[in-house]
Amino acid sequence: MPDLRRANTIIGRGFRPAHVEPPAPRPAPKDAGDESDSDDEEGVPQMSRTAAVVMLLVSTGLVALCAEFLVDAIPEMTSQSSVSQAFIGLIILPIVGNAAEHVTAVTVAMKNKMDLAIGVAVGSSIQIGMCEVFLSSLLMFQLFS
Repeated sequence: MPDLRRANTIIGRGFRPAHVEPPAPRPAPKDAGDESDSDDEEGVPQMSRTAAVVMLLVSTGLVALCAEFLVDAIPEMTSQSSVSQAFIGLIILPIVGNAAEHVTAVTVAMKNKMDLAIGVAVGSSIQIGMCEVFLSSLLMFQLFS
């Protein structure tokens, strides 16, 4: 296999000072049949379908309850501090709302599943970008109509 590099520069192509050694060859990837990683084991469900659906419903209810508490606390916070509702709605809430996605991306990246980590990060970025496009088009429609 050729020596792959992240950067394609003149130095990387072969012009090296005498004191710099070429990089050591990388070890071969793990065998596909190696079952040493228990997270990748397929075929044996760890939870029944009913338990999974119940867990999903319970967690959805808890998230909705937390969201209600968060929204109910906003007027009291704005009346007692100098933070405006616009700042909370445009800056604080999106950061708090995407915290789960950020934690998921970091956790999955630490497990060396980079394709999933990049998928989560790109999906989050696309979601935010589409929202901005929609809101800015609504704003332009209101301004110029």
